[in-house]
Amino acid sequence: MNELLDGVEKRGLLFLKALYAEERWWTEKELSAVGNCSSETTFRTIAFLKEFAAQTDQFFTITSKKNKGLFLETSASHSIGEIEGHYIKRSLSYKILDNLFQKRNLNYQRLAKLLFVSPSTIYRKVKKIQLFLEENGLSLNLTNFSIAGPEWQVREFFYRVYWSVLKSGQWPFNEFSYQQLAHTYQRTIKGMSLKLSKVEDIQFYYRLAINKIRHRAGFFIQDAIVLDPYFHYYRPIVGAFIPAVIPPVYLDYETTFLTFALVANPIFDEQSDNSDSRLFWHQHNPSDAYLFSKGILDSVKENCPQNLIHNEERLMFKLLNLYYYTMLFSKLTLAHTNIEAFIKSFSQENTYFYQHIINSINNIRHLLPKSVLSSNINYLLYHLLLIFSSEIDVNFMNNRIYVKLSCTIEPLNEEYLKQFLIKKANQPLIVHTSHSSDIPLNQYDLLITDNFMAEYEYPSAITHCIWDYPPTQRDWHNILEKIDTIASHTLVSL
Repeated sequence: MNELLDGVEKRGLLFLKALYAEERWWTEKELSAVGNCSSETTFRTIAFLKEFAAQTDQFFTITSKKNKGLFLETSASHSIGEIEGHYIKRSLSYKILDNLFQKRNLNYQRLAKLLFVSPSTIYRKVKKIQLFLEENGLSLNLTNFSIAGPEWQVREFFYRVYWSVLKSGQWPFNEFSYQQLAHTYQRTIKGMSLKLSKVEDIQFYYRLAINKIRHRAGFFIQDAIVLDPYFHYYRPIVGAFIPAVIPPVYLDYETTFLTFALVANPIFDEQSDNSDSRLFWHQHNPSDAYLFSKGILDSVKENCPQNLIHNEERLMFKLLNLYYYTMLFSKLTLAHTNIEAFIKSFSQENTYFYQHIINSINNIRHLLPKSVLSSNINYLLYHLLLIFSSEIDVNFMNNRIYVKLSCTIEPLNEEYLKQFLIKKANQPLIVHTSHSSDIPLNQYDLLITDNFMAEYEYPSAITHCIWDYPPTQRDWHNILEKIDTIASHTLVSL
């Protein structure tokens, strides 16, 4: 939603996050640097934030003191996510989108009256929203203010809009209450074999609410979504949540979409009795979903001891579902603001694993449409990092020493030497040979070679070691000592 905020709103959100991140007094100069703005603009933005704070039941306050600066005060019961959720909900862009989705027969004048702003302000905002919808594969009819595009894409777009303000703690739908929908849901799911987590329950509530609003407005899914046989196992269960008002001609499409929305979810963790059949089906097609999933998993396994992968089959299932979801919604660019912050933090804390996932994506980029590789790559990357983090200890790559083994004279002996090196070393190693995929930028901790020319091929290696084949006892002693030295330096830096 940040894309739709105006300049003041974006700067205000930057200030809020900075003030919340560090519990201390901030000077005007520090905040001006954060916002890349003048001191006058900073004070104007702070006044805007204080006005916002006054409208939010005072769950945070910003205090100004001469010679000290600015301080954000809040209690432990309120998070920056909650503050951000309320902040976005109060933005004019969010309010317009909300009305476009939940109301009918709108025009510039009616919107202006509903939101207490001038028609010219609505006109400027709507033009920006119109462009944003087009970036997400949708369009806005300015005659009747209706949103057009594939119905499943309209629904997923607004699911992301409303999910982005979830942490505000306020139910965003006006036609029915959270309690009403939850009661109906619990009554329907009672006795079913399907067991969802609390998070999955809430996600399903949001999707059911969005479906109800679209159904009442006369919008139904009219396109077939092609899925593998696994998804159809859940169709009879999900079908119980499809209301009787759906015209028969759309019933199959509606059921398929809701099944997809439930199962093609990175946190969906229930595997049906036909799990083996699903993998067999993909292996023997083979589908692009399978080639994508196996390509990513094999790339990670190359640098990951097998016993560190908790459940390889479950990983494959999650990767398959992620591919299906990414392909169907490849044109949606709207994403939660936490995604970029998470990716930045992850890349700093787990550099090797992050770089390896980037490299893995590049290896299978031919299976991804341009829209994913250009504007939607962060959404895919974010979920890949989360999926692997949930199944393996990604820190293992940070704690290991990366070795490149290059034998010019006897290259056929590399694999034998690799196994011997791993066995003899006191430290955990990741050893690449001349036949292995290089890590990005060839950033190895140690290059072991029988020819100094290899140093020019791997200039980013931190240290080098030249030995001969077969290595002597002195060679082994020198290499193992060097590995121990690298390990001790790594521990100190950590």
